[in-house]
Amino acid sequence: MTRELDLADLTADRIEYGDADLVGHQLINARRRLITIIRDCVVDNKIADLEALRDGSLAVHTMLKVIAEHPTRMPDLTDAPFRPREGALIHATRALASLGLTLIADQEQAGRHLSVFRRWATRAGLEVPAEPITRISAAVATPHAATLRHLANGGELDLLSLVWLIALDSGRGTGFALPVRRGPSTEVLLDLGSQGKRAVLRLSRVPALPSGLVPDPASMALSSADSRFHAALGTAWQEAGGTSRDAVLWSLTDPAGPITRVTQESLSLAFAVLLDEQRRLAKPFLGPLTVRRLQSRIAIVGQLDPDQPAATASVSGYDTKLAVVGSDMRVILPEADHATARKENSRAELVPAATWRAAAVAGRRIDRRRLLAVTAVIALILATGTFALYRVSESHRDADSRRATASDLAARAVSLRRADPTLAAKLGLAAYRIDPGSRGVDAMRDVLSDNRNVLRTWQADSSRVSALTLSQALDVVVTSGGEQVSRVWALSTGELKGEIPKQASDLVIAGEHPLVAAWTDTGLALFDVTAPPTELGAFPEASCTKSKSLVTMGFSHSDAALVAVWRDGAISTYDVVTRQPTACLSAADAMTPLDYAMKLHQEKVVAADIVDPGFAGRSDDEVVMVLADNSVISVRTGSRDARIEVPKEKTTGNAALVAATPHHISVATPSGVVVWRRADQVQVSNPAGGLGFQPRVLAASNGRLLFAGETGTVAIPADRPDYVLAASLEQLNGGAATVAAMSGRAIVAGGPGGRISVIGDSSGQLALAQRVTVTSTAFLSDGRLVGAEAPSSEGRAANTTWSTAVVLVDPNAPVPQKVDGQESEPDRWRLTKRSDRFYANDVAVSSNFVAAAGQVNVQGGGTVLVWPWHERVIPRQLTLPDSDKGKKRPEERLIARVAFTPDGNLLVARHISGEVGVWSTDNWELLGRFHLKPGNTDMEIPSTHGFFLEGEPEECQLVEVDLTTREVVRREPAELVERLSVSADGSRVLTMTSEGVVQLRGADLSPVGDSWRLAVSGDAPVAFAMDEAGSRVAVSQGDRVTIYDLATQTMAMPPMRVDGSLVVRVTWSPNSELLAVTAMPPVRGNKQVDVLRLFRISGLDWTSQVCRWAGGGLDRTDWSRYVGVAVTYIDLCSEDAR
Repeated sequence: MTRELDLADLTADRIEYGDADLVGHQLINARRRLITIIRDCVVDNKIADLEALRDGSLAVHTMLKVIAEHPTRMPDLTDAPFRPREGALIHATRALASLGLTLIADQEQAGRHLSVFRRWATRAGLEVPAEPITRISAAVATPHAATLRHLANGGELDLLSLVWLIALDSGRGTGFALPVRRGPSTEVLLDLGSQGKRAVLRLSRVPALPSGLVPDPASMALSSADSRFHAALGTAWQEAGGTSRDAVLWSLTDPAGPITRVTQESLSLAFAVLLDEQRRLAKPFLGPLTVRRLQSRIAIVGQLDPDQPAATASVSGYDTKLAVVGSDMRVILPEADHATARKENSRAELVPAATWRAAAVAGRRIDRRRLLAVTAVIALILATGTFALYRVSESHRDADSRRATASDLAARAVSLRRADPTLAAKLGLAAYRIDPGSRGVDAMRDVLSDNRNVLRTWQADSSRVSALTLSQALDVVVTSGGEQVSRVWALSTGELKGEIPKQASDLVIAGEHPLVAAWTDTGLALFDVTAPPTELGAFPEASCTKSKSLVTMGFSHSDAALVAVWRDGAISTYDVVTRQPTACLSAADAMTPLDYAMKLHQEKVVAADIVDPGFAGRSDDEVVMVLADNSVISVRTGSRDARIEVPKEKTTGNAALVAATPHHISVATPSGVVVWRRADQVQVSNPAGGLGFQPRVLAASNGRLLFAGETGTVAIPADRPDYVLAASLEQLNGGAATVAAMSGRAIVAGGPGGRISVIGDSSGQLALAQRVTVTSTAFLSDGRLVGAEAPSSEGRAANTTWSTAVVLVDPNAPVPQKVDGQESEPDRWRLTKRSDRFYANDVAVSSNFVAAAGQVNVQGGGTVLVWPWHERVIPRQLTLPDSDKGKKRPEERLIARVAFTPDGNLLVARHISGEVGVWSTDNWELLGRFHLKPGNTDMEIPSTHGFFLEGEPEECQLVEVDLTTREVVRREPAELVERLSVSADGSRVLTMTSEGVVQLRGADLSPVGDSWRLAVSGDAPVAFAMDEAGSRVAVSQGDRVTIYDLATQTMAMPPMRVDGSLVVRVTWSPNSELLAVTAMPPVRGNKQVDVLRLFRISGLDWTSQVCRWAGGGLDRTDWSRYVGVAVTYIDLCSEDAR
């Protein structure tokens, strides 16, 4: 099980390869455990341990060998302590250990230890030559500053070594930290051969140190580069950074952590642009006043021409690089590559640049807030003179520092939102509290949206959780981990119910009783988990096996028996009441007649699962095993008839886990979970759920398959699920997990860092889960909404050829669930009598009535159905019969739109032919009709004046009609316009073409200001809706919805995605806090509609939301680590803050 590594783990004599792969990534990912542990060794003066890391062959070296994705060697790095056949990660570790010894060993030996590090540094390809360091600034006050000055006086110190030595000498409790000033960053695109990767290149400035370009030791301590990157790095520094007065640190990371191997020249253009931006922003006075700054959401790719460094030069690999670029991103690239790149990706906005200075200009935009601030500063200078100027400049420096800190925290939060969502949410909240105008809200929204099904999370252990089980019926979660205890928690609240002073590496709970079996250091034990929890006793050792390694265990026979499976294949059964053995089946007996199984080595069983005999319809227990040769067999404890379930030839990759039911067997492999049907050994899914990663947990529960790993936890339908769960639970939720379990509808997962999370149907706050499938929606004034429901199953996509009802949805109410097989029904207005079918294309609601517009039966005519609000009677039918006359196809006999006037006195319906009818809601008299040209059915009814689009796009007109007289008030040309939206008061009219050109118009329909175009995307805009105030507009493009601020014509928040479905309609709530989204999966044949999505856009108390969800804010230690001393500590979740 994954846990946080410590020094003892690194210096152990050996580690199994499987365990090394499981935990070793902590050394190089965002946790950066290796440099943290080496820094702690320096603080604690652990010379022997550093010598072992430098010279030995320990577990840490095995881990680094196993986790190296692309092993790189430095063949000329041969002399001790380096070994020629070792990879670059191991070389870097030995060099870092020697660097630590430079600080804490005998000062006279410091130069010798430093020379070991320098031998590695000169070959790692990350260093830009700089002048030797001969003097150390007095500002460098680390515990071992005397050693640093000793090396400088002897001419043995260079800038890279100095920076990295200070980093190692600034550990916990030292009271010193480099005064690092965060600088600019940009995304870059990497070519990894078969695939591309997006990474972030970031610069920082250290004013206390001499000029030079140095890799940031916090991120790049284990990285290396090839000669082409090294040369390109030097070119960029000479061209754009050589005038820097300070040391500049650089890092290259992705969401998983630092990039450990950098190749080729395609980053030199990005380096040059960032170095120039760093120079501009570092100017003592003008820097903070600079209003044109490098923007986010851009990527830079390309190199500087070695012969003409001011010019850009061509690079390769655009097929993989551009494959990972989002449609909302601008990519700046060499002018010579523009045509090639356009062929590879026509969706992205590609900006060519002939020189690096042109690239820098292309990446900058005016920061509107900073522009306003600068204007205010200038006015204050003119009013108050030089003294005021100085004070304002100081004030802006502080504001810039806070803003930069908040921006950095928000960026970190976004990068950690899947790896460590709890920390990410806290960092986003800190960014918001430090600077409310920062991207902190966007970061929190991203975190909570990505983890929308995490109901609650809490710290279950100080370091890790390695065992977990739960019971929804008993409201119990039991955990154990790095501490020498097992803890019992309340599932519904996370409250600690008690502890048992015994550590367990495996836990399993009984089906109906408060009993937990635990595998402990002393063997099998039985716990009673009722409050207060206690240990009932131990089970004796199994007599039929010598193995001390348990594979799995489980209760059976209505909790009367406990079955244990051992590594050698033996199976022991115990009476739970007496805790005495009732049967013990040796491996030879269990695997009869499979002779080949007995020929395997002693540890025959890789993984196993126990099938409850109640589910299997038998009296004996069944155990399904994965053997060491990769075959899958089943064993019945009551007979010697083991059988092969899946031959080894059919298992692709090394099987690591297994989950079994009477009907299916699921096996975890490196490329995902493979599912076989047991009856005929036919593979039915590979990979299950379309998720191609190797899980750390695999289990079958209640007809669902639960698996979890580094990217999250999912529960997908397997046999026949006992419960209906939200479709979103079939997507990755909850962040990295090394333990997970499911009971009923409850899922708990977690492990890394000691935190666990309860995963359910919805967080209930940001993305509100629903199970209804609707084709159209309309909000009531109280925030509830009605929708035209389509028939569906299991809360999934539904066929849209007919509708079942108009359904009332309360976004703040719990999602309807099945209880004892019966579903709690929401309010519904049934559409027609059972012999008829009705297709609802649109719905509308007033204070007294509900209406649905569409078509009765496939061959029927266009119809509006109307119900009294408080009655569920057969609806009234309103028609426009003249519009359906003649030979017309079914799709030409349809009323497409319906709406009530705000006072509820009139109902307006528009036929697809162009005819519009107006009815009185007092007596349902048809007051009149008027005809518009066909071609568009969009209409908006903000008052007794309605707005309509008329005609085909090439001849489209925008028409305003007085509905009381049915007379046209005004008509304006609107060529190519296809979408229309009007503010609630009718003063702002917004139109959009199919190309995404948006035009704001006044109440007289004439244009107001210039038109503007939506952000470039590969998908055409479809849905279009302005909020009640007319200040924002929501637009759908493909599977995402983007909200734009109409004042600035920029995105108001990050796009919201709906998981691959095409968004066809968006609807704002009256207070503009919610957005209802209707989407259709991209399927052929009969169209389908996906489940209703509801997104919370505003109105959130972010402090309460994050503090409730994450279980608190940053403590002082985490604040110091992530925020630093630049901003005074804020208790984010104090009562005063809420």
